[in-house]
Amino acid sequence: MNRDWSRRAVLGGIGAVGLAGCTGEQEESVNGEADGFAPVTDEDASVQFEEVATENFEAELGVSFEMSAEGIEINPVGSAVEGEGYFVVIVNRDPIEEGEEIPFDDDVHHFQEGEREGEIESIDGLSEGEETRLVLQAADGDHRAYGLTDEVVLFEN
Repeated sequence: MNRDWSRRAVLGGIGAVGLAGCTGEQEESVNGEADGFAPVTDEDASVQFEEVATENFEAELGVSFEMSAEGIEINPVGSAVEGEGYFVVIVNRDPIEEGEEIPFDDDVHHFQEGEREGEIESIDGLSEGEETRLVLQAADGDHRAYGLTDEVVLFEN
């Protein structure tokens, strides 16, 4: 396993290098219950990358990882159920605000089958050793972001 990564805490929008992920503490959702979004209420809930390794995929450098969660049940996407969700990995972007819909684009990888392991086969700049930031975030069955995140930085400068 390649160990050229570090874990970074994201608190209040300011990144601080550290050895632990985000605390998983929740703030009140701006959207609240008016649109049916129910934030995770378990104060100890968290998501984290367990293992992260760079991998060669057909001449492209990618990454494989294991993900885990506490205080939230990870399941395949269905309807939004309180206390359940799935994992999303965001590349080189900030986490999505709690309650906001998570976009479907090239930098956002949805693991909608309830996967606890994943891989991204090609990440721009990773093969050149450029700093690459991965954000793990939980989402509900309607693809809205929970405020649970973790972050790792590969090849930190």
